[in-house]
Amino acid sequence: MRQTREVNLDGQVIVVRELTVAEVRGWLKNLEQVQESGIDLVTEGLLADASLSDICRMTDLPMDALDLMTPSEAETVLSTCREVNPHFFRLREKLLQAVRTVQPDPANSLNDPLAA
Repeated sequence: MRQTREVNLDGQVIVVRELTVAEVRGWLKNLEQVQESGIDLVTEGLLADASLSDICRMTDLPMDALDLMTPSEAETVLSTCREVNPHFFRLREKLLQAVRTVQPDPANSLNDPLAA
């Protein structure tokens, strides 16, 4: 049975749900599309370990509602997302580790004249 939890932010009740395997596969496929079409740095980078799109995927929040939140409010929702979806965050971290292994650190290559 799919887990759900509610987060109450100043009277607004947000439902956080556990992702299905198919939804995690859809997330991975969506990552490829984001990479091809360009990255919105705020959506993808504002929070440390998930994008704003990830929060929308795990909750009943549309992006326009999330856009009206402060980062600390989004982080409160994300905290519950982490509790309900630990498998997603483990996979996300494994993927990031794999990318770091395959792609060199751009900061190091700028300082290394032999990297060119």
